Amino acid sequence: MNYNTNSDGSKTYYNPMTNVTVSDNTSIAPWGGKGVGIYGGSGHPVKDNYVGDTARYIGLGAGRFGVNGSDLLSATVTGNTVVRSGGNA
Repeated sequence: MNYNTNSDGSKTYYNPMTNVTVSDNTSIAPWGGKGVGIYGGSGHPVKDNYVGDTARYIGLGAGRFGVNGSDLLSATVTGNTVVRSGGNA
């Protein structure tokens, strides 16, 4: 069972997302985040995206979101193009 612990000590339960498709997108010059982010869950196909000129963060990130997020159990990442990305944050 997955949950977040709230400030009062109670728990909020949730189901991690599965099989979320991220494909055929174009992300140019995102400022406050990554061009594509894959966080938590399983079975995500991420394909044929174009990311360019990220100002602050990396172009494509994968893993856990923050300290309370779910682990990324599986994803298939193919055919993506990331150029001039890799900010300093």
